[in-house]
Amino acid sequence: EQSKSDRKTKYGLIILILSITIGSFVSIFQIIKRRKREKELFELKSKKAADNLDRMEQELKSSLKSLIEKNNTINALNNDLQELFSHVEGSDDEKLNLTDKLQSFTLLTDEDWAQFKHLFEKRYPGFFGHFLNAYPGITNAELRLAALLKLNLENIEISKALGIGADSVRKTNLRLRKRLELEDQRELLQLIQSISN
Repeated sequence: EQSKSDRKTKYGLIILILSITIGSFVSIFQIIKRRKREKELFELKSKKAADNLDRMEQELKSSLKSLIEKNNTINALNNDLQELFSHVEGSDDEKLNLTDKLQSFTLLTDEDWAQFKHLFEKRYPGFFGHFLNAYPGITNAELRLAALLKLNLENIEISKALGIGADSVRKTNLRLRKRLELEDQRELLQLIQSISN
């Protein structure tokens, strides 16, 4: 009788231990499965975010390329007109007036700037806000230069994008460094690259 009772107790303990072991394995398996799903979801979100950044950067570069091409076309037209002026008779005032009108188109239009700024802010959120808050007197020309420097453009590319001469780019660069109280170009580039990465 005692032996029967001991066997029942032993079997009961074995069943209890097996139940706990199986339950533990099932719980561990579910935890591993859940973590794997969470990891896959995180990787998917990270890939989507990276793809969005790449797409925005491509849109920004495309917009900038379009502006440069437009300004190149206008500059070529301006050169053609200057050549034409040298062969055409007319008053100097008429020539000057026509040249002034043409040159006004080489500057970045408000619409072009708004589109570029919108794309730029999508890619580098808070970039313009940082400058406007830290340096309230900053000019639009200085902001445009800072944005183009953020894109790692050289002075010649910046002058084409803005439709201005290389000397104007250098002067704006100097004013920007002075406003930010920076000694050299390297410091300026480091500061700009550190904003809104």
